[in-house]
Amino acid sequence: MKQSYILIIALVILVAATIADIADFKKNGGHSGNSIIKNAEESAQDMARNFVEKSVSTYVFDGADLTFLKSVKGECETCFTLSFSFESTHGGYGNREGLLVTQTITPHAIAVEAKDGAVIRAVTDGKYNELTGALAE
Repeated sequence: MKQSYILIIALVILVAATIADIADFKKNGGHSGNSIIKNAEESAQDMARNFVEKSVSTYVFDGADLTFLKSVKGECETCFTLSFSFESTHGGYGNREGLLVTQTITPHAIAVEAKDGAVIRAVTDGKYNELTGALAE
């Protein structure tokens, strides 16, 4: 008899915990909350990598070895600053075609700021604005 009471109490606790977990799941829109931020961060990282590889003139001109360094969460759910490093085979920034450039391996760091899946800022070495093609102030 005592075992059946213990079994019933254990079942009631299990059911109550399951109901509480389901209620919490529904309250969070069907997710734990962490997965959305992680997915947003991974999406931002993929988008930023693609942006650097295809649109950052300093990288497109002669860049190689693009390496993801870190991601820093911004003020909104989809705001991130993503840092990468890469090397160029010539000195300088941007598209240097037709310019006299030094032929030397040049390390670079780029910070790409993303919001809502779009690049809002990209600065190489804290000096060159890759969106405007001008030296950053």
